Amino acid sequence: MGIGRFFKSIVDPRTMGEEIIAAQAKSYKVAEKTYPNGEPHLFLMQVWLGRMTLRRQVNPYSHEAQMLAYNETYSFVCLQPPDNHRALGLHFVREERPDIFHAFLEFQVELDRLMYPIIAAQEKGTLENLYRKFNPRMQPSKV
Repeated sequence: MGIGRFFKSIVDPRTMGEEIIAAQAKSYKVAEKTYPNGEPHLFLMQVWLGRMTLRRQVNPYSHEAQMLAYNETYSFVCLQPPDNHRALGLHFVREERPDIFHAFLEFQVELDRLMYPIIAAQEKGTLENLYRKFNPRMQPSKV
């Protein structure tokens, strides 16, 4: 984030929300470079672990944190990139800054739009098929 965007995010809640979302995209790209043979779920897990580590909520090296990252990102990874990390970013805005999420309808509408296929697949019992589509080498089961 540039210095101008940083100061703008302090006084403009929409910009703060956008910056939270953009940070997840940057972290996702770093994970892709770090694990070039990885799959999107691995990348989203790294994004989630990084965010939770910054918030001092997990030890990223613990088995428990890694299993939590797997579960917390499972639904989002059933979306094609870049929608997967965009949805996770919107989720973080909703969780960390509900004031921003609820103040700007576009954040709510976008998350609902992105998550609609996930919810529909859960209702149809076909979520594992979506998971396999984007993560063919990973195991599609929640821990």
